[in-house]
Amino acid sequence: MAIQLCNQRHPDKKINIVVPSIVLADAWTDEKKGHIKLHNLKNVEVFVINTYVKGQHDCALLIIDEVQHAAGEKAKTFNKVIELTKFSWLLCLTATLEDNHKTFLHKYGVKLIEKFTAQQGVDAGWLSPYKVLCVPIELDGEDRDKYDKMHAEFNKHFATFKFDFNIAMKCVTDYNYRTVLATELGWSEQRINASVFNWNRNMRMRKEFLYHVESKINVAIEITKQLRMQTILFGQSIAGADKIAEALGDECVEYHSKMTKTQAKLNLKKLRDGRTKVKYISSAKGLEEGFDLPNLQLGVTWSRTSKTLGAVQKLGK
Repeated sequence: MAIQLCNQRHPDKKINIVVPSIVLADAWTDEKKGHIKLHNLKNVEVFVINTYVKGQHDCALLIIDEVQHAAGEKAKTFNKVIELTKFSWLLCLTATLEDNHKTFLHKYGVKLIEKFTAQQGVDAGWLSPYKVLCVPIELDGEDRDKYDKMHAEFNKHFATFKFDFNIAMKCVTDYNYRTVLATELGWSEQRINASVFNWNRNMRMRKEFLYHVESKINVAIEITKQLRMQTILFGQSIAGADKIAEALGDECVEYHSKMTKTQAKLNLKKLRDGRTKVKYISSAKGLEEGFDLPNLQLGVTWSRTSKTLGAVQKLGK
């Protein structure tokens, strides 16, 4: 809408769009189904951010999509995009703007001018109406025994921090706070360090275990087979994505970081085509952000994290 307005008011003005990935760039530039073609946009050039920051640019409207990748104290790319571009207007877009991103952007004079909830998006016709269903999965006997042992070990070290997650995490990240707690407990530095290390390690082990539980993968496969909708399956491991793709056969393609860019692009094309038998795509993290597939009917998350960002991005698919 912003680009169309710019085209109307300033027919000769150039618009630069900066995106984090080739997949998202293709969503704009595809000759048949890209946003530029579908919305008849003029004077638009699309860049992947890593390429964009290699040269100087001049445009009227600069759009940075998925700006959470470029906004933060550790993100150097945002600074470079701004410094290397002479522009009149700036529009930053994201579905997951956190407080640290806002603070960072405010330093550059970038203010939050509008925020839409998912429901407002549905009401406006920008998001499809949707339902979220949570399916509880029981661990089998062997997996339950493994998990219970890990959980008991986790709690043994968690007790050091009075079962307070915030205290435990502060000890992980703040050496001075850890020293204060050691003094309160009458512990040596070595003992508190060991407790912090073991608690953090057991938390990661427990997470990793739950990421790969076979019963969840098997249920995800069964749901997909039963419903036979065009489906994207989200997980946290390539091994799990491989197993799902193998079980679903020729109707399923994969997308993950160990694939070549050429193969990943080809798999997306097969799914989008409509003339192939491919109707499922099994992903390990790679398609949570910056990916548009209007024909999708179902998303199955067989392995998720506690981070809000990933959940919001998956919902957007």
